[in-house]
Amino acid sequence: MSGFRNQDMELCVEYRKMGDFCLAEHNFTEAKNHYKASLDIAEELLNKAPDDQVWQRNLSLSAEKMGDAFAAEGAVGEALKEFKRSLYLRELLVEKNPDDARAMRDLWIAYWRVSDIMEQAGSMDAVVYWHKTYSILNDMKRKSMILSADDEKYFNHLRELFGTE
Repeated sequence: MSGFRNQDMELCVEYRKMGDFCLAEHNFTEAKNHYKASLDIAEELLNKAPDDQVWQRNLSLSAEKMGDAFAAEGAVGEALKEFKRSLYLRELLVEKNPDDARAMRDLWIAYWRVSDIMEQAGSMDAVVYWHKTYSILNDMKRKSMILSADDEKYFNHLRELFGTE
């Protein structure tokens, strides 16, 4: 990574961290402003290098954070839009790297976020996303990909929910 690119990465991450701080303080407007700055940096750099997986992941993380901010203030439709944007980018990353445990973990988390916000909105389609979340976690387990204790907890929760072994 070049020095310029390192600076961009650091700035992108710092904006997300500032957004996280503001979100924790329930300052949704400032949180969204910081996440937007992070999104702008990631989008600009991804436009210059569309196949750059680091920037794809950064953009997906920033979109997820923006979704968190919208969800926290009750803007379910906007949250869903950002979570789906994150999901799309993560699907692309897994498509390119199907055996990458981090990419798979990011993907199931994105599906979880979409499922959860759809359920909050009362969408009957949420169950489709919950099943996809379970399928990804099950696939990771089957492939002996490293699952964290949290991954296992969510996997077991979904397995109980769907009554599958």
